[in-house]
Amino acid sequence: MVRKAPGVERTVAVLNWLAAHPDRAFTLSDLMRNLKLNPATCHAMMSALTEAGYVFRDGSKAYRLGPALAAIGEIAHQSFLPIALIRDDMRALADRLGVMCLAAGRVGMEMVILERFAPATHLTMMAALGSRNRIQGPVGLSFMAWAPRGEADHWLTELAQTHGVEAGRTWGEAIGLVRDLGWCFATVEPTGATAPPSILAPDARHALRYVSAPVLDQAGELLFSVALQGFDRPLSSDEVRALGMQLRALCDVGQSRIFGHALGAGAARPG
Repeated sequence: MVRKAPGVERTVAVLNWLAAHPDRAFTLSDLMRNLKLNPATCHAMMSALTEAGYVFRDGSKAYRLGPALAAIGEIAHQSFLPIALIRDDMRALADRLGVMCLAAGRVGMEMVILERFAPATHLTMMAALGSRNRIQGPVGLSFMAWAPRGEADHWLTELAQTHGVEAGRTWGEAIGLVRDLGWCFATVEPTGATAPPSILAPDARHALRYVSAPVLDQAGELLFSVALQGFDRPLSSDEVRALGMQLRALCDVGQSRIFGHALGAGAARPG
């Protein structure tokens, strides 16, 4: 087992905290209280990060992410090869459909926005690059459908505990459905809640939350997910299916460019 590095973990926690609150600055006391850090550790860590330019200390002695980290983040954003290989395709799809097209990766049990494009009408709706959301049912179906079986089962167990046994069963069936499709979608109920995908009945219309598809590696594990959001009207089953197939085709192109051949998205989940 790899030994943990507490100092590194604390530094990562501080940087993640600042990144999760980009509109705020935090004093040492704020960071100690929110991240359970002792004064000596926090002071030494923030001094080192400030000296390196990874954080910035303003006139009120509060901290934000710094310019050196911004530069590193931009380099990582531009050079992350899998995303770079389908960036133009994502932009073209967003422009053609008039909706947002975004890519998100998984870090532990969080989804992180890696790239996003949108027409001018949707710019204010877009999530910020690097923003994170916890993967907790029903959020995260497009990740859990291609996750190792044990992780998907844990996600479903937690969902059943918070939303009821019937919800756990329904979302479990949804995992099987979207794996058979090779792409994923979710709809919005009249209450505003997210509803799981179901069989696309011929005459039905759907208020979509999103449509997504996975880009998988050679082991069948998810590299990142590409999604469409920001639909301004209910869509027919045929229209939903067409969107799913367009995304599936985009992700197949991405997989082919990354690995030299298309991999498909219907392989059995890793055990």
